[in-house]
Amino acid sequence: MKIKTLAGVLFLLFFCSASWAEQNPSDGKIKTFVSILPQAYFVERIGGPFVDVEVLVGPGQPDETYEPSPKQMVALAETQIYFRIGLPFEDQLLKKIIASHEHLKVIDSRADISLQPMESLETPDPHIWMDPSLVKIQSRTICNALKEIDPARSSEYEENL
Repeated sequence: MKIKTLAGVLFLLFFCSASWAEQNPSDGKIKTFVSILPQAYFVERIGGPFVDVEVLVGPGQPDETYEPSPKQMVALAETQIYFRIGLPFEDQLLKKIIASHEHLKVIDSRADISLQPMESLETPDPHIWMDPSLVKIQSRTICNALKEIDPARSSEYEENL
């Protein structure tokens, strides 16, 4: 009986410490993921030294046929926040991730942006990083999300914005 109780306590301590470490990385940085490089630039500028940003679709990779690598899936499991931008591959990916990582906060960086349809496809144009006025809105969304996760550094995020 004592062994079962001890094993239960050890399991609970391990589970709680793993969960805490997942939400509070030892380096103190907010673990983030973005879909594409332009997003990484904005998150890095606003988050400064307080964020660790990883990009899913690297240079030269087509987002239309993108599939995350096993290494990226493992890294996503340790991520605190994911900034989506509305690329088609994100829908399937996020279904998989959210199902197994409910701690992940997903922020739609298109929030408060009126998307224009693409003429050729009649679907919303996700290229919001190419319009400076839309980048301002997107950057505010990023700043607000970082402040919500890390309120102690709100003034730094605002200053960087």
